[in-house]
Amino acid sequence: MKYSRISTLFYLLMMFSDLLAGVNSDSIFMITMGGTKSHTVPFAALSRALVARGHNVTMLSAFPGVAEDAGAEELCPDGLVEYVNDFTKDWDLLGSRMKGDPPISPWKALQYGYQVCEATLSDPLTKHFLHSGRNFDLLLLDGAYSACALGFVHHFSAPYMLINTVGLYLAPLAALGNPEPFAITPFFNSGYTEKMNVMQRMANGAAHIFCRAMHWLLLTFTIQPILNKAFGPSGHPKVVALVSHGGLLSMFEAAYHAKPTIMLPVFCDHDANAAKAAADGYAIKLELQGLTADRLVAAINRAIKDPTFRHKAELHSRYLLDQPISPLESAVFWTEYILRHRGAPRHLQGAALRDLSFIEWLYLDILTLLLVAFYCVRRTATLISKCATRMNCTTKKLKEH
Repeated sequence: MKYSRISTLFYLLMMFSDLLAGVNSDSIFMITMGGTKSHTVPFAALSRALVARGHNVTMLSAFPGVAEDAGAEELCPDGLVEYVNDFTKDWDLLGSRMKGDPPISPWKALQYGYQVCEATLSDPLTKHFLHSGRNFDLLLLDGAYSACALGFVHHFSAPYMLINTVGLYLAPLAALGNPEPFAITPFFNSGYTEKMNVMQRMANGAAHIFCRAMHWLLLTFTIQPILNKAFGPSGHPKVVALVSHGGLLSMFEAAYHAKPTIMLPVFCDHDANAAKAAADGYAIKLELQGLTADRLVAAINRAIKDPTFRHKAELHSRYLLDQPISPLESAVFWTEYILRHRGAPRHLQGAALRDLSFIEWLYLDILTLLLVAFYCVRRTATLISKCATRMNCTTKKLKEH
């Protein structure tokens, strides 16, 4: 009898604790449509932390097992999984780069954006999910190919956040109220840094304008309605340098562990990341095309033996680690911040997009006023000069007579 009472009391306490845990729990929907598994890494890490805090997380991706391992409800539409597998099965990114060919043509990269969307939305599992009556308090989208996921945002009428798994795209960044001028924001696969000369800024602006034009064309005319575990331990104390492809996440890993890096960019944002790291002084950038074992070994030896690289890496590591809370805690905080306030308050958005028109943003109104003022001053000076000349001529004629 005593044992039964204790069991009942324990059961009631457990139920009460579950109820308390559920009081502040929210439903969060994570969406990543990236073509490689690395895109799911930050989502999985954040999912574990959010689930541990009592939130309900659902994750859509093309990689079965990731969400389940992260404690989230898994949503892997067969159409999405099959499309990503078919799209990437013949990839030879390293081989193409070593030959000097683009690993993925710009047209294929554009095609991926709307084809992966169609494959996802046309899948029966997705349709059933969208018509299930589910509600979410927040959506977390992959910054890469986020346009399709905005349809989910509209459907669920919920606020959303971006997690960037590659270098920032300007379009989703601007959509959140944080536009960046072309003059200091390099096109994500250009290989430029924020310090560009005149020709680079011209090429950079042309690339951005071309992409926006292509995006408009695709939206208007084309779109249909609708890590391996054998990489070894991370952060081993005996590691003295890293050899990386230049992905954004591997850059953070190198900075976190304060290790100089040899970067061999392949595609996507790798060139821009490698250029930035090399400009900051803690990385050596090599081209896969024409790469030899001797050149690679020489670069590794230089990164290890030249103290400048180590000092720069340690400096950037201090910058990264000098934070009041960990990046994961920060991600959890901002996720719950958006949940608490039911969306991003206006004060988090840049005033440029929030309060300024296109004319004001580009100073066209000020330039127009200056041009008008300059014209008026010049016109007035011209009229005064003409009047003075006529008066002089009249005076001379009177004196002559």
